Amino acid sequence: MVSLTDIAHELMIILGIILLVIGCIGNVLNLFVFGSWIRSSSSRRNGINGSSNGPLYLFTASACNLVVISYPLIVRIIFDGYGNLVTYNNALFVCKLRFFSLQTVHLISLSCTCLATLDRYLLSSRNVRLREMSFTSRQTKQFIAIISIILSIHSIPIAIYYDVVNNQCAFVSQIYSLYYLFMVIILLYGIIPAVFLLVFGSLSLAQIKAATGLMNRRDRQLSHMHLIQSVSVVISSLPYCIYNIYASSLFANTLNVTKTPTELFCEYLAILMFYIHSSINFYIFFFSTPNFRKHLKKIFMRNQRLLNENQVYPLQLDPTHRTTLLPTIVR
Repeated sequence: MVSLTDIAHELMIILGIILLVIGCIGNVLNLFVFGSWIRSSSSRRNGINGSSNGPLYLFTASACNLVVISYPLIVRIIFDGYGNLVTYNNALFVCKLRFFSLQTVHLISLSCTCLATLDRYLLSSRNVRLREMSFTSRQTKQFIAIISIILSIHSIPIAIYYDVVNNQCAFVSQIYSLYYLFMVIILLYGIIPAVFLLVFGSLSLAQIKAATGLMNRRDRQLSHMHLIQSVSVVISSLPYCIYNIYASSLFANTLNVTKTPTELFCEYLAILMFYIHSSINFYIFFFSTPNFRKHLKKIFMRNQRLLNENQVYPLQLDPTHRTTLLPTIVR
């Protein structure tokens, strides 16, 4: 009879690999699309926003999401799915660096997603002073760099207090464990970004509905996209928050992290749910924003045309003059 523990491990392997594959493909395509919009001077015509801030924020968020699923998730699959033990020899890579990078890049991703929504709200406002508050491209890059540095410094304690306990990664400081639970998981991963996206996404949509002009339809698509992203954040973070609150109360006074099969199954399910937001952003953009689909199609068509233009034709023999024609390279 298959035990619940075996099901939990199989779940981590199968769903983890699915999230890994669709997440890598989706985020790489995001980088192509938003990178193209950043380089293009026609971002305004593409309906992203009045400046290049939106693509910059979303490009950074997609790059961070790619890191989240290509390092922490892979380690989860290898060690949690296949049951490999965490030892002091691999603790630096499996525990410390993994959770440091996970916390840092995930918070950068959420921050950039929120800032893209805020930028949309500012640019869709009828108030001139609010529209002028939107950063320039250079200021946006500087602001992203400052946020990245601050969040990297903020994540340093997790590399110090996260270590190997009974062949598993766990906190060795009870005080920081509580800080991580309430400040990082509940507030920074869950409540703050979800409320922020919901509030400013709704305000942007309300402003656009009240406005008139040719850009309304495209702006409305983007506002709907930000609202769907807020739902994605809630779906990803809520189970993870609930389980961590439960686990914190259960293991509050002990470093013994041995779990029952039911607890292990719920933990793995909550962990997989946590990675959903980083894996499905491309599909939110694709299905909710026709402009995104059109631009993605243009990128594929342009690349196909470049491949055809650089095709090397084989040697050809002229039957009349019996001369060999050299290979033709079309440029």
